[in-house]
Amino acid sequence: MRPNLSMRCAHMSDGSVLTIDQVSRQYANWFAKVLNLDGNYPDGNYNVSLGSGVALDRTGYILTNCHVVGESSLFYIERFIADRRGVVDGRGLQANSIGRVVYCCPQLDIAVVHSECSELRDIKPLEFAVSAHDGEHVMSIGNPLVDYSVCDGVVSAAGRGGLDWPDPSGFRVNHTNPLFMGFSGGPLINMSGQLVGINYGTSSEEFPDSFAISTADLKVVLNDMKLFFEKRHTYSAEKSLGLALRPMTSDLWATLFGADAECTINEGLLVLRKLTTNSVSIP
Repeated sequence: MRPNLSMRCAHMSDGSVLTIDQVSRQYANWFAKVLNLDGNYPDGNYNVSLGSGVALDRTGYILTNCHVVGESSLFYIERFIADRRGVVDGRGLQANSIGRVVYCCPQLDIAVVHSECSELRDIKPLEFAVSAHDGEHVMSIGNPLVDYSVCDGVVSAAGRGGLDWPDPSGFRVNHTNPLFMGFSGGPLINMSGQLVGINYGTSSEEFPDSFAISTADLKVVLNDMKLFFEKRHTYSAEKSLGLALRPMTSDLWATLFGADAECTINEGLLVLRKLTTNSVSIP
């Protein structure tokens, strides 16, 4: 028996029911417009391009596509808000809305942007879906000619690899949501309001499938970014002190002084060598 699709909805874990309209209004908290002001056409003429993004939490980090930010050094982040009537509208560009790229994974076409936008301070952490399922009802939000446009469809194939772009080793989510210019970097959302993936493009006009980068790959990129930041901060601290340091552990103590040597410290730092450079800049 064919289901009635006149009122598409989903049951949340707490038993509540959400419609597309309700999910759309709630997602205004995380959605962002990425406005690239530093682009140019191949002929050299000035170009302003639009894309979408998703805020992770109140720290100001936003997921989008590499091809949205490109090599730009100047772009703005616009946030959205839903009023009491449920109408979603842009907050406008503020003085603190400037964004900068802090991490990029070109292989997966994922960029992480940071913005000091004050409207990001009150949002809850974005919830990632564990996985997507074939036939699952999903929706997309983007900024084509009209800001905060919503469309929906179903997942046609989840967790499939093999595309040459953006990365044949990664997994993508195929879906039937129509994507236009301005949807790149925007969210693919399930009907529980969870992020299923980041939209990045479509196939040929003859077979217009749409594609999103899976949350599994997004988590890998975010973990790599965390490790990169830790390594960068450690290197910066070492150069500032002029010393190469490593945490002292019982295993390291045994390696240096022998397994039978008594370890008389609980914690500390080992000075490996003195750095000869006078620079304190971060690489």
